[in-house]
Amino acid sequence: MTSNKPTLQVHRFIVFEQNGKRVYDEEFHPGVNIIRGKNSSGKSTIMNLLYFALGGDFTAWSQAASRCKSVLVEVIINGVVVTLRRIISTASMRPLMIYHGNIDDALKNSDDGWKLFPYRLTEKTFSFSRVLFDLLGYPEVRSDAGDTNITMHQILRLMYIDQESPTDSLFRYDHFDYPITREAVSELLLGIYDNALYNYRLHEKDLQGVKKDLESEFRGLKRLYRDTADTIDTAKVDQTIYEKEQSLTRLEQMITEKNQQTTYTVPRKSSVNVVAKIDSLNVLKQEITELKLKIQSSEEDIIDSQLFIESLTHKLDQIEDSILTRQSLGELPLTHCPQCLSPLQPVEQEGVCSLCHQPIDKEHSNSYASRVQQEIKMQISESRRIISSKEDRTRTYKQVLDQRVAQAEQLQRDINLSTRNSKPAGQEELERLYEMRGSVKQEVLYLKKQKQIAMRFAQLSEEIAQKNKELELLQRDIELLEQQQASNRKKAMDKIKTITAYILNKDLPRQSEFTTAKASEVDVNFKANSIALGGQFNYSASSNVYLKNSVRFAIFFASLVLDFFRYPAFIACDNMEDKGMEEERSQNFQKLLVAMCSKFPKESYQMIFTTSMIAPELNTNDYCVGDAYTSENKSLKFEG
Repeated sequence: MTSNKPTLQVHRFIVFEQNGKRVYDEEFHPGVNIIRGKNSSGKSTIMNLLYFALGGDFTAWSQAASRCKSVLVEVIINGVVVTLRRIISTASMRPLMIYHGNIDDALKNSDDGWKLFPYRLTEKTFSFSRVLFDLLGYPEVRSDAGDTNITMHQILRLMYIDQESPTDSLFRYDHFDYPITREAVSELLLGIYDNALYNYRLHEKDLQGVKKDLESEFRGLKRLYRDTADTIDTAKVDQTIYEKEQSLTRLEQMITEKNQQTTYTVPRKSSVNVVAKIDSLNVLKQEITELKLKIQSSEEDIIDSQLFIESLTHKLDQIEDSILTRQSLGELPLTHCPQCLSPLQPVEQEGVCSLCHQPIDKEHSNSYASRVQQEIKMQISESRRIISSKEDRTRTYKQVLDQRVAQAEQLQRDINLSTRNSKPAGQEELERLYEMRGSVKQEVLYLKKQKQIAMRFAQLSEEIAQKNKELELLQRDIELLEQQQASNRKKAMDKIKTITAYILNKDLPRQSEFTTAKASEVDVNFKANSIALGGQFNYSASSNVYLKNSVRFAIFFASLVLDFFRYPAFIACDNMEDKGMEEERSQNFQKLLVAMCSKFPKESYQMIFTTSMIAPELNTNDYCVGDAYTSENKSLKFEG
């Protein structure tokens, strides 16, 4: 996509109640965003609704959220502005609507421009996760079975810290949770997962399977034809076949001449049978002709579709090149008119074209390019599905054609036999010629079979050698990528542990193990969904929360430091004061996070967290979003 390092930021979030009125409408900003308020004022409700709006699977709605109808969120993904809309429901795996543009334009175009995507990928359309992953520049993460179970919901489980999940759970709690899924999510977000490596491993598996089949067939030929398979001289066999076929030609001529010298008296009953068979043969020949035409037409359609995909792929590359070119050259000012080369008058106002003096809408340009890219990708996917269907139909045509050809050949043999049997007795010479012809045909068939065996034997030897060569080169590439993957894994985990230890060290002196914690003592296991310090996770409830939050925020900060991370520099936390966290300790943690964030450009990340104990220094418009909520002034503004 348009950025090598994925970023996701919430710009505006709206919640609608059942009558269509807005009960929440707030703008968020890059950097730190704090939602503050008293307990039970609706902070968690907002966070859960936002999690749902971004693609999370959520059904345990609060009473206030249950009164709402839908959510709308404007997000900026890698510089592309899109608006997401979702209907609130107690059913799981709800679809999501996507509009390429800002939320104001989306509200004006209630139907036009919106596209509905299902939760799961189907044969006919992308899932909304796939669309969002494309915007984020994520590769498609698949299992060994070839399917994909990584969704936006799974990604958000490592980006949203909620109150309901157990404190010893690294990921947000999920009813359907599998170690392999957690491992895949962590490898994707930490930049460890390599799509090329995955494809190489799949290709290696396929090559080994093909090689195994070839070797099995090779050994079978060796056993069956061990005396001849590798000793047959195909040149001599070709010469013998040629001589035998010449003999067949002479025999056919002799049979024709002998038949012309004979008068036939076909019995009436036999004649009727022959005529019926000839009629059936003609019908079969007509069907064979039609099948061949269908096969030809279908194969031409497949070629046309393949060419169409090539043109779409080329168009996709051109759009990508255009985006990159605009990014590379967009900051270069034009000083002379490209048409007449006259000097251009400088434009003092920002966001105005120096050539035509029209406003430059970068947001619209990026969103439009993104929408076109997505539409082309869907066209490519649909075209591939159509090609697969046409290929299946063509195979069916060919199978039927083979059956009809076999039936026609059998009918022709029956007709020939009936005609031969109708000849008068005493045609010994003719019968002898037929017998000779049959004998020579058998010899030719045998010789051709021997030649096929020898050629197949040689072909198998060559193919096995070729597969060994391909495997050797492929395994070399796999080894290099695995080394790089191992290096990135170590860098990622070392950085996460180092930052975790730093955050623990900065805690107030409430847990002695935290103030002396070392990176080597931090244990983070994504697959097992566990975190520990020095092998332990049995501290006080509030310290367990602090340890968990330290690890989760460490992942976020590591993504701002390491370029290969795919974690989109976004984190949301609704867990600051969970499990009896004291005010002073919570405020110290808040200030620490803000201080750590200040080391990075504000535009490069977004942090959203809730608190009922905001540090006074942070209670400013620079950080806070919305009102300071209370029981009288809750986050969702219902009437009455």
